[in-house]
Amino acid sequence: NYNPEATEDDGSCIYAEEFYDCDGNCLSDTDGDLVCDELEVAGCTDEEANNYNPDATEDDGSCIYNQTMSLYDGQNLKSFYVLPDDNALDVVLSDVCINVSQVIGAGTAAINQGFGTENCDWVGSLNSISRTSGYWIKSLGYQSFEILGDITDPETIYTLQDGANLISFPYQAEVGISTAIPDTVELYFTGIIGEGVASQQNSPFNWVGSLFSFAGGDGYWAIIDTPDDSDISFSFSNGEVVRIAEEEETIELPDYFIAEQSTKQAFYFVETIEIDNKPLDEGDVLLAYHKDELVGSRVYNGAYTDIPVMGRDESLELVNYIEEGIVPTFKVYKIKTDELVELHGDIPEFENNQIFMLDYLSGTLIEIPEVYSLAPAYPNPFNP
Repeated sequence: NYNPEATEDDGSCIYAEEFYDCDGNCLSDTDGDLVCDELEVAGCTDEEANNYNPDATEDDGSCIYNQTMSLYDGQNLKSFYVLPDDNALDVVLSDVCINVSQVIGAGTAAINQGFGTENCDWVGSLNSISRTSGYWIKSLGYQSFEILGDITDPETIYTLQDGANLISFPYQAEVGISTAIPDTVELYFTGIIGEGVASQQNSPFNWVGSLFSFAGGDGYWAIIDTPDDSDISFSFSNGEVVRIAEEEETIELPDYFIAEQSTKQAFYFVETIEIDNKPLDEGDVLLAYHKDELVGSRVYNGAYTDIPVMGRDESLELVNYIEEGIVPTFKVYKIKTDELVELHGDIPEFENNQIFMLDYLSGTLIEIPEVYSLAPAYPNPFNP
């Protein structure tokens, strides 16, 4: 409000606020966020981070995230969407390694020679954890721990080879399979295998089986089939908003129908199952055996129910599980009548990380008569 005709200052001058011009605009705003450079507050601007700063106006890359991972007794198929700067195996698993005996990746592994002691000693070809890979982690008993670090960028590129690929999922959320995989590469996915669950693409963009969605923190075998055996590259972000998958209702199996999880597994999808030419009832239990050893089970839920079959791996407790080249035996437990019926059909030999499609399995109830009687002897014409 400078007045060129004034000869005496009356104290009425009004000046622009520091760092602004008279119109209220920043004199310097390098990033164009309407916050003057001199007033920027560096810090973590992501509300999902552990160290979110509500006063921060400029993200300085200091955000720290956490991933809570639960391990159950036995084998766990896991992945990491949060990792520290130092992603060495002994660092990532430092809080639980006393009860973790081994970690297996795709073509690589590490054994804890200090298992059961405070002095964890990892040996093997697996030295660090990758954001894009899945891992089998063998735990003694249940344990839960937190990983602190940087979260995986959803734009992370995955490059998969023709065949089976052990991968992670880079989101904390749970996302439907067809939603997560970009349409441009989805037709190259023939199946997805998780920990004791699987899904198969039986027609374009239509998935069937017991696995309905990807979940951050879990690992998956992605089965890829390209016409020329070439690699495919993609990002799970796909430029779309991540949607939470709807939870599917599941029926809990009793312990005596549950097989130990193995790092070697295959899944048999069956389109039609009949007993005495009648379909199964939903809730009947499909069981897989190797000789007398239960190696898999699934509650029947209609066409394309997948039956998991666990194979023999390096674990001593799975010494009686099925090996490659052997045909499993399938049975159905009729829950309404408390009957166990063996199923027959064209069943392929077990092969690790494979998904098989079976058209038809059938069985017959053997009725045992309650009353026995002898029929009259048939007359012998040569001995009247």
